[in-house]
Amino acid sequence: MRNDDVSQFPAVAVEDDDFEALLDRSAEMARPGEVVTGRIVALGRDYATIDIGYKSEGLVPMSELVDRDGNPTVRVGDDIDVYFDVTDVETGAIALSRRKAEQFKVWRDIERAYNGQGSVEGTIVGKVKGGLKVDIGVPAFLPGSHADIRPRP
Repeated sequence: MRNDDVSQFPAVAVEDDDFEALLDRSAEMARPGEVVTGRIVALGRDYATIDIGYKSEGLVPMSELVDRDGNPTVRVGDDIDVYFDVTDVETGAIALSRRKAEQFKVWRDIERAYNGQGSVEGTIVGKVKGGLKVDIGVPAFLPGSHADIRPRP
């Protein structure tokens, strides 16, 4: 048999509806750079395995899923938002990050507040020359001239 002889393989008819459904499914798949919701399928010592509905499951470092005492803050079966960081082409491994997903949300909230759709709340974490260091999900600076010492009602 020659390599260019494909007549031995039966033709497969693909309906337009099938192709359209396939195209719709591929458009819904997560892509690097997006925040997606995934389900925790396993918790290991170093990584948690997350199913995001992609070709393979992704990994989140356990350091992003534990409290200050090292206890996991999630359980198998929990749904969490994760940032789809990168895919290793050779191994098919997917790197995910919960920390980046949380920062992504913080920046989106900051952008909304900037556009006049709300405010941003934070916690003062220190004093620096000319103002205050504030934690609003990301480190921020509050000029002293914008600080008010009276609590809100």
